[in-house]
Amino acid sequence: MEEEKKLPRNVFVLALIAFLFLFIYSVFFALPLTNTFFPEGLEITSYKILNDYYGRLLITREIKTKENGDWYYYIDVDTLHSGLIETSRIKNKTNIRPKSPLSEILAFQKERLTPYGNFSEKHSAASPKNIVLTSDLCPTSKEYDRLFYESIAEHQTNISLLVFFSGRWIARHPQYLKEIKEKGLALVAGNHTDHHIILTNRITKEDFISEITNTEKIMLENGILPSCFFRFPALVYKKEYMEALDQLNLIAVNANAWMGTKAKNWSVLLVHSNGCASSEVRVFKKFLDRAFEEKNQPDFVFQDIFAYFQNFLKESSSTN
Repeated sequence: MEEEKKLPRNVFVLALIAFLFLFIYSVFFALPLTNTFFPEGLEITSYKILNDYYGRLLITREIKTKENGDWYYYIDVDTLHSGLIETSRIKNKTNIRPKSPLSEILAFQKERLTPYGNFSEKHSAASPKNIVLTSDLCPTSKEYDRLFYESIAEHQTNISLLVFFSGRWIARHPQYLKEIKEKGLALVAGNHTDHHIILTNRITKEDFISEITNTEKIMLENGILPSCFFRFPALVYKKEYMEALDQLNLIAVNANAWMGTKAKNWSVLLVHSNGCASSEVRVFKKFLDRAFEEKNQPDFVFQDIFAYFQNFLKESSSTN
């Protein structure tokens, strides 16, 4: 009787590796990407600004990669959430802008040429107050403030967070970024430009746009999904830069509350976490510990940035 032939062991190993690769690709790349962090960054070869629509998706960027396929970056015009979807899944785009929450928000911004979050928009008083928690990761060689993210992780069921990343911070601190990703926070990633240049006459509108798109690419290359929210370095802006944001379909979010100041309803609170304001973070830690003690009933509620704009639209419609 002939002895049964067996396939070499390395054939099974190669087959297993191929299966795992296809599985990972199907889970993380074949489907639309909507989580803030994803496991593998994109190796981008081409990046193009668009302004097309596909149903409720506003397609604002076309991304070509070396090995991960071609993607569209989109914003959901109803929810403001963003994501990536393979270009092959989108057919028959249009450039007709439908009326939507996003179009109203961008139109209001274009009319005023000033960022949101500076109380020029109306928010009624409420109890408890609603607060949007934000943080900036400006470029620095310093160690980031772990305490800030650890404090939020302790109370993460109560806290949503909007972090504005600068491109240079991401490039310099891959280990710190990895640590933040591993916290599992309810985090939305905003754009804080690449080099954090204070926007005076030293930078042209074209260079300003490059500062933003370069940061988007750095974020995607490091497994971060950008949102449609942007913050000016040092909160300094000019009208021509606000016009550029309209071209990029980005929403500018300022800040109007800091630790030690009295917050109003729908304040946008800024706590720097890049290591340059550690005393600010320590005050924030004590603030959280007191607020969430069992015996205390906080006079505020942390809301995410999406709820902020939902309320803005609600307040705007009630006054019209």
